Formats: sequence, structure tokens, C-alpha cells
Amino acid sequence: GGGRVELYSWLVVEGWVPQVLHGGVEFTLRRDDGIELAILVLDTDKQPDEKKELGLRAQGKHVEWVSTRDIFETPHNVIERIKEALQ
Repeated sequence: GGGRVELYSWLVVEGWVPQVLHGGVEFTLRRDDGIELAILVLDTDKQPDEKKELGLRAQGKHVEWVSTRDIFETPHNVIERIKEALQ
């Protein structure tokens, strides 16, 4: 899907090993404290799926939404946001 392959590539370039779930719609990275960060790709014209986010949070994951527009237009900003979320 749009932006997902690009985001995966950026994550790998950073030296991270993203786990791919739900057919690539979602990636997870493990923080140093063991908590998983779920990275959800949001197609540009869509709203975040609150039910999905609540379900992930209920599993103890942190959630970061990333829009396809940002992946293509400002990938470095996306990576910085993910780095901050991994702190």
C-alpha cells in the first residue's frame, strides 16, 4: 500500500528491525524498556481508527500514526517522530 514500503525502507535504513503485522498496515518496534511501539500508516484522506488504537493500547502498546503524505514529503520528520516515540 501507499507509503508502507517506503516507511519500511526508512525504518530498516535506521537500523531498526520492524515487525510487520496485519499485512503491512502496521509495524511494531520494541523500545528499550520492552514496550512495543505500533506504527500505523494513515492514508492521507483518512481519519485515525480510534477503535484499532484503543485495542493496541489495551495490549500495552504505544501508538504512533504516520500519514502517507508525511512519508513521501517529509520522511526525515517521520523518522524523528518515531525516534522520539521510542524514547
